[in-house]
Amino acid sequence: MEDWGNYVYQTVLHYKGHHRLLEVWNEPDGGGFLKVAGYNGADAEPGVYAELLKTAYIAAKRAKSQCGSS
Repeated sequence: MEDWGNYVYQTVLHYKGHHRLLEVWNEPDGGGFLKVAGYNGADAEPGVYAELLKTAYIAAKRAKSQCGSS
């Protein structure tokens, strides 16, 4: 999740001023996209996806505050 958080942070910084909304993950139950222990399509543990969302939210807010955006 640390790598994911860093990716989101760097992406938000890179595109500063070009976005207002961020879609974190399209179709998280599709299987094959998210390679995280405990998360595999239909057998996914909802807590893993919740952690992914939480990590993205924190990283994006941190980056946006450094961009001067609210």
